[in-house]
Amino acid sequence: MQSNKKRTLTLLSQELKALRPQRIKALIGFDGFVDEIVHVVDKRIGIDEYLRLDSMAEYGRRIEKSAGLSTNVEMVTITQKMGGCGATFANALIEYDFDVTYVGAVGIQDIHPVFAEMASRCVMIPIANPARTDAIEFFDGKIISSKLESLKEVSWRGLCEKLGKDKLIELLDRCEFVGFENWTMLHHMSEIWEQMFVEVFPKLVRRVVKPTIFFDLADPEKRKDSDILHALELIGRFSNYYKTVLGLNKKEALEIAEILGLSDKETNLETLARHLFSNIRIDTLVIHPLKEACVITKDGYHVTQGPYCELPKLTTGAGDNFNAGFVFGMSVGLDMEQALTMGVATSGYYVRYAKSPNTQELIAFLMDWAQDKLDK
Repeated sequence: MQSNKKRTLTLLSQELKALRPQRIKALIGFDGFVDEIVHVVDKRIGIDEYLRLDSMAEYGRRIEKSAGLSTNVEMVTITQKMGGCGATFANALIEYDFDVTYVGAVGIQDIHPVFAEMASRCVMIPIANPARTDAIEFFDGKIISSKLESLKEVSWRGLCEKLGKDKLIELLDRCEFVGFENWTMLHHMSEIWEQMFVEVFPKLVRRVVKPTIFFDLADPEKRKDSDILHALELIGRFSNYYKTVLGLNKKEALEIAEILGLSDKETNLETLARHLFSNIRIDTLVIHPLKEACVITKDGYHVTQGPYCELPKLTTGAGDNFNAGFVFGMSVGLDMEQALTMGVATSGYYVRYAKSPNTQELIAFLMDWAQDKLDK
């Protein structure tokens, strides 16, 4: 490992050991999923034994070969877990000792059992039943196959009925951090934001230091360009009340850049980041491709390499864990390069151990990374 990277990781682990942060009050919403993590069977060897398809390309070839005919695809459920960009992001922040209130599609009368452990560690306010997802995982990516009918209930009307405007104002007034995630799958999210500008934000207490708000659009490819542009315009309006942060993966960044007029998909990461930052009214833009991550603000551009894992144990939720690590780093006053490192390390831990790390686990991970002990 390069000596500079080793020094950066060692210094970061020392800073984390010395941290005595106050618990950060956070409001996050509004999704919720029951995720089934599944593998695609390539060859069945026995009742309990099979070989899986390792790559998305292999799966694509399997489907393409059957065009005009028919085929059978066997899926094996590896585990059932709580899911959703907002819920997974919130759960990772809980591990970093954030004081979280989660409002989302986690049940109506009763909270769904997959959220029970998370609910025991935060304030959870259910507003709709969770959606369902089959997360078809490969070593080089995943296919998220979702059933979203229940998320139609996540609307401004639903929020007012289940939570109430006064309670929403109270929560926003007390929180130092806010996260509104998964715009793509929550079809009423733009409406919710628009109503907040009219009925909520004018009633908030003005603060000397703006709280931070984090947005994750969550793969907007299937949404109309006009809807995406409208969502970006609304995110820009949040800057009147919050320090705004937008998080994107590489695919999302390329798609939005194309909508905003950058058609060269072979452009490098820095050019991509600068193009997006100059065309979206936000304070911070963070992009996390598979092997690296970058951040850009008015003060400059930073990039860092991640602890890439060739054989991940779990990838669904890795981006949400990156976001949580980055937000944690920002919130405790680390510089942007260190916050990026927190993000890639949190994600790196998650894909290897299929769980979000707490601070002590992350410190140990950083030290192993610094000493080239990962995956050995």
